[in-house]
Order: sequence, then structure tokens, then C-alpha cells
Amino acid sequence: MVQQKQSSLPLKRVKNNKSKHTRAPETVEEYQEAADFQESTGGKWRAGDPVKSCRAFLRAVDIYDAGLARFPTDFDLAYNKARLQLEITQQQPALVVNLPVPLLEYLRQTLDSHRYVLQLNETVPDALYNTAQVLTVLAEQLADGDNPSAKDEAIMFLRQALEYCSSCLSRQEMLVEEQRAALQGGQSQDQLPAHTVDSMACTSSGTELQVSASDSDSNYATVERAIAPSDLLDTSRAALSAMTTLISLASATDIATLSSMAKDIERKISTYQAILTIPDSEETRIEVALERTEFDAALAEAEFRFGTISTQTYLNRLHAFSTIPQESPTVLCSQAEALISFVVAVIQTQPHSQLAGTCWGPLTRAESLYSSAAALIQRSTSSSITSNNHDRARLFVAQGDLELLRVRVVSSANDISLTQNVPVLLEHATKYYLSVAEAVIAPRADVTEEAEGKAVLVERMQALHVGREVSKVSTSARNKALRALRDLVGEEVVEREIADAIEKSLGAAQT
Repeated sequence: MVQQKQSSLPLKRVKNNKSKHTRAPETVEEYQEAADFQESTGGKWRAGDPVKSCRAFLRAVDIYDAGLARFPTDFDLAYNKARLQLEITQQQPALVVNLPVPLLEYLRQTLDSHRYVLQLNETVPDALYNTAQVLTVLAEQLADGDNPSAKDEAIMFLRQALEYCSSCLSRQEMLVEEQRAALQGGQSQDQLPAHTVDSMACTSSGTELQVSASDSDSNYATVERAIAPSDLLDTSRAALSAMTTLISLASATDIATLSSMAKDIERKISTYQAILTIPDSEETRIEVALERTEFDAALAEAEFRFGTISTQTYLNRLHAFSTIPQESPTVLCSQAEALISFVVAVIQTQPHSQLAGTCWGPLTRAESLYSSAAALIQRSTSSSITSNNHDRARLFVAQGDLELLRVRVVSSANDISLTQNVPVLLEHATKYYLSVAEAVIAPRADVTEEAEGKAVLVERMQALHVGREVSKVSTSARNKALRALRDLVGEEVVEREIADAIEKSLGAAQT
């Protein structure tokens, strides 16, 4: 999960709204104004009509491209284009699915845009930070697949992301020192050294803005801002996020080095939290605590897989999640996912005869955490309806997957008290998958298709485990089920032998 820096939200220029251009853009400022209008349009439609929103954002990108064709060395246009492309990739999935190319390809285009920005000026901290963000998101996409070469590329991107975070942090620390020296030298707040970039929304406490314009008639002014301790914290958090993904892909020989690097990053995080002029919010403290715990869980998993810690040590280290306040669905789901990762690691490394005794307790705990998260989401009024529904839909699918993983674990046991739970677990899985369409208002199409495919799979599993009769399925339903089955096998939720039987059943039951 990539931590999004608050200051990456768009604030490109300060408008004085003295005029509106109706003709084709000719100057840098006019291209910026035209792009800004499309961005504003995209923002207005973001929740209500993702298709219109995406089109407007893409029109803004096209305007930036047109502006750069005429003014190829203009940093502001290049930065704003790259920044917008990054923001597009981080929008709600309902918007992202409307991109003209797959997300992975669009992320590669976004990376190219950021590298062009750095060719123009490699000293701007926010350009360095955003480039690290793109590399991390791109690596996460690549790491999700089964292609070994893609994982090698993901490792390369993550290492580059850490380098950019390090460069960004060095630059920020230097600017902070310059600001401190200026204050000690008697300069006023509005004379502080600041870095200049046009696309900054300064939400950090204590950040000072300076506005200048080339002439009094300009519609836009350049925004300069001082570096705040919260910026240092954001950059360190981004580095830790990249490190969490990297350590899950690293070799045994790299684990110790990465662990040492992460400790350095965590020390910086503690330092920056301590020197914030205005203490960070409780929400931020929880987020940071969760990110540090997620890294520790990823490290424990890697060490377990390479045989350097025991099963019990791995499980004990996951108890750190319980020290974080449990009032957030994000915290609860993260803890559940860490327990599921533990179970998957055990499945891949331990004899099957031991699975039930080791894994049943953690899976039961994960089920309880998911249920608590679902209750919180149901009651939540802080999120938008669209976001809330998407969270509910994804959680229903996750709960269904968990029930299937519990089926796999108990099926390996010789304990009748556990194996007799299989029919109930399969019924629960069906309920969760069907709830995506029945209990969630306007769920996303891809989530609905995934749930529909998995519901078909559960029907086949019920036939295999309890002899239930199955119905014929359409070609479309069969294809959805097969796609879902491949994912579940890859995630170790369904074992290969059961998957082969399900594929055979689906072939025989096709209409």
C-alpha cells in the first residue's frame, strides 16, 4: 500500500481570475489554465460519473502534452502533467478502469513523464518524491503477477524508488537547515529559503507560502513553500512502504541488509514525528504505527520462509498489530491479511498434516477481524458512498476467500470436529460472494464478476465435498469461474488437486 503524500494534491497556480481565455492556448500560462479547467471538471465528476471524470482528466493530460510540444523545457507544464498522471492512477478503481490502456501500461507512461521532469530539474524534492511513488506503485503491480522476470523488474523499480526517496530526503533536510540558519540569522518568515514548484497543495502544518508573479496581469503565480517536518515524515514513510514491498521479494542474502536499512528509516520516522511543530494527528500516528507493523510482518514472513525463525516466533511477532487502536477497518483488515499471509507461508513450507493445528486459530482470528471491519464500514459515515460501497464489496470477497482457505486447512485434518465444518464454511463463502451484488449498492463491475465466478466455484466445491448436485453454466459464467480459480490457486486458497476436479466439472456442466 503506497502512502499518498498529502502535498501531492493539485494546487498548480494561484488564480486571480482576471480573465478567461476562450481562444486556443498560446502561452505557458494559457495551457496551464486550460488544463486546470479540465482537471476541475474531472474532480467535479469524480464521484458521480467516473467515465466523464476520466475523460476530463485525460483531456488535461493532452493539453499538457500540447503545451510541452511548444514549450518542451517548461518545468511547470512537465511537472503538472506527471503529477496529474500519478493522481489518475490513484483514483477510485471505477475511474481507473476507464483509462485507454491497462493500468500497468499507463503507470509506465507516468514513469516516463516523471523521468522527463527530472531531466529538466532533478533538485525539486516533490519531483523526486512523486517519481518514487510511481516506481513503488508500478512495482506493486508487477509483483502481483506470477512472471519471474516481472518480479525482477519490480525489485529494480523498488530499489530505484528507495534511491529517489533518499535523494528527496537529503534535499529536504538541506533546505530545512537553510531555513533554520535563515531564521537564526534574523530573516523574517517570508524571506525563508523555499523550493519552488507549481503543483503543490500545502497541507502540512507550519508550511509558509510565498506568491510571486511575473506581472500584475498574470492569471497564475508561482507557489514557493518552505519544507516542514511533516514533509520529511512523508518521505520517510514512502521509503518504508517501498521497503515493505521489496522485502517480500528479496533473496535470503538481502534480508539482513534491508532490515538494517529499514531500522534507519524507522529511526528517522520517530525523529521527524518528535520535531513536528504541531503534533501530528491521532489518525496519522495510527497510520505510521500500522505501516511500521506491516513492515515488521513482511520481514517476519521473509525470515520464516528462509528458515531463520520458527512458526511460533513468526506468529508471536504478528501480535504487534493488537497494540494499534482497533477502531479502523484498515487496521483490522491489515491484521487479518497478515494472519492469512502467515497461513499461506505455513501451507507452502510445512507438512499438510500439521496445517490444521497451526492454522485454524489464526484463520478464526482473521475471520473475527474481518467481521469487525465489516461492522465498522457498515456504520461509517465519513467515507463517500462510492468509496464505502467499494470497501464493502472488496471485504465481502475477502471474507469469502477466507472461508475457502479455512476449507483447505480443515480438509487436511484427521479431526472430525474440524472436517465437519466444511459444509458450513462453503455456505458462508457462498453468502459472502452473493452479498457483493445483493447487499452492496452499485458494486464495481470487476468486483461483481470476480464474486460471481467464485460463487460458481463454491457450488462445484460443494459437489465435491458434500455431493451437492450442480447446474449447467453459461460460457460467460464458466470463464469468470476459471479466471477466479486461477487466482485462488495462485494465492494457495484452493489446492491444485481440487482445482483440477473443479475445471473438469465446469467443462462437463457448460451449456
